[in-house]
Amino acid sequence: MLELLTIDEMTACKDTEADIRAAVDKKKATMGENKSAMEDIVDYAAREKATVLQTKMFSELEVSDVASARATFDELQPFCGEQAVRLGGLIAVVMNKYKTTDPRRYEPFEQVKDIDVKEQKHPPSALSVEEQVKFQLAKASWYEEEFQAAMNEIAAIFNSAKSCEEICNHYDIDNSDGKWSKELRAEVFHLDQNTDEVVKAKFGPPKGYPRALDKTKDGIRKKKKTGATFKGLRDLNRVTFEFEDPLLMALCFEVLN
Repeated sequence: MLELLTIDEMTACKDTEADIRAAVDKKKATMGENKSAMEDIVDYAAREKATVLQTKMFSELEVSDVASARATFDELQPFCGEQAVRLGGLIAVVMNKYKTTDPRRYEPFEQVKDIDVKEQKHPPSALSVEEQVKFQLAKASWYEEEFQAAMNEIAAIFNSAKSCEEICNHYDIDNSDGKWSKELRAEVFHLDQNTDEVVKAKFGPPKGYPRALDKTKDGIRKKKKTGATFKGLRDLNRVTFEFEDPLLMALCFEVLN
């Protein structure tokens, strides 16, 4: 029974059995009230709905169905926003309670030594290798549309700019030494005789699951063997910029950096 009481509560009992039993009964009643309050707070239906929508979204991303995944995300986002507001209100109530609590009640916890604290892991690293790969492929599918739009925008700016200085100004790149001072519309920079484009952005097909899994396992084996760093696949969102002039290619690297 005594394990239910704090040091202050045991001290207040004056070592009499009646006082101890009364204190324990009071503590049990309080714990029961707390449990009942938690049942009122926890929204199991909301948790189930969020889980179903998240699972659905990632399943759609695994098969590169980005349109459906975005539709699911659009349904999930406002729902999670409502829950975030509710959670914020609960946190505010709890923090207000802490302000009125006697800090001495928590001193025993500070006296505990040699607590075995387990390091919190990032969710993907706690998954199996197969699940980690699926997670990465799903994430890459989600970002692919925005990634291609961003890369195509870079190509469009290069192809419409009249000079390298114009590109430097657009991306706030230092050109104080004049190393990027070149006209871009000269024919020598054109990719071929049929166009005045100086760069083309090409996107490869999405990496398949079998190949992604093989590369991940190879990376893990090399890490164990040589100690080399492996933080997962880095080529899931890919673009190839084709230039005729190496200076423009170097400027593109500056833009990407």
